[in-house]
Amino acid sequence: MPSRHARPAVAPLALALVLSLGLFGCGKEEAAAPAPVAGTEAVPAAEVAPAVPAPDPNETPEQIGARADAAVDAQRLFAPPGDNAFELYLRVLEATPDQPLARNALTDLFPYAVMHVEQRLGANDPDDAERVLALMEKANAQAPALPRLRTALTETRERIAATAAAEAQRAERAEREAAAAAAAPPPAPEPVAAPTPARQVASTAPAPAQTPPPVAEPPKPEPAPAAAAPAPRRTGGLPPVASQVQPRYPPMAFRRKVEGYVEVQFTVLADGSVSDVSVVRSEPRAMFDREAISAMQKWKFQAVPGAEPVTGRRVFDFKMQ
Repeated sequence: MPSRHARPAVAPLALALVLSLGLFGCGKEEAAAPAPVAGTEAVPAAEVAPAVPAPDPNETPEQIGARADAAVDAQRLFAPPGDNAFELYLRVLEATPDQPLARNALTDLFPYAVMHVEQRLGANDPDDAERVLALMEKANAQAPALPRLRTALTETRERIAATAAAEAQRAERAEREAAAAAAAPPPAPEPVAAPTPARQVASTAPAPAQTPPPVAEPPKPEPAPAAAAPAPRRTGGLPPVASQVQPRYPPMAFRRKVEGYVEVQFTVLADGSVSDVSVVRSEPRAMFDREAISAMQKWKFQAVPGAEPVTGRRVFDFKMQ
């Protein structure tokens, strides 16, 4: 863990060497790393958003920047609305458009904003995704990822609306069927047949015994054809690694001297390629996820023709050297 140190107020030449994520407050100690939060593979459902606090018109850009630094330290990058690092750095730029530290901080946060929007869309939470996407458009309207995210947002809303309409139609159809069944008259009982009178025996003399005809032996069953051999199945774990790629250290984490790890789960196909990479857990959450997933997708294993896919896990450690 990096040591805590004071933030000096120095000349512009020295400011160029300061960490890019803020350092607006003079004399305030910097937190060494964000508080570790255990990450999970599943994306959590969106909570009810609190009321957005109204901006204080008397707050100076330096005070807003100090709050933004504190939000980064507390891992409040995009939530809650109105009191997160991304929005606070935007407020600094609105007050002082030429503020380099705030602009650099937004540049560092932009890839994590892309990941946040994608995660919220995957969790069927288009409202929060649109909120953060609007902040990204304010920060950099020419970013290449924005059209793709905007299209994904529209498709998510259309899919949710179509699912809701289908559910409403199914509920309405079930209600109509239940009403029709309740209004239908009960079925008439089936008539009971009268008992058949017993037949009288014409003679009490026993019938002569008859010799049963010879019974032919049944033909012997032919042997069943041999079953086709199943496709070879991979056992004993993952195949050997053919080539691997180490993840890149995120610039924001490197400048802030943040360390952590990411555990990913993935599937190895018969040709040795990797698919379905997802995060099982990470610390700090979302700080290193993007780089770990990108690296794991580039791994190659030895091909096993005809074999079934096999699932594995791997932990990537991010340590300052």
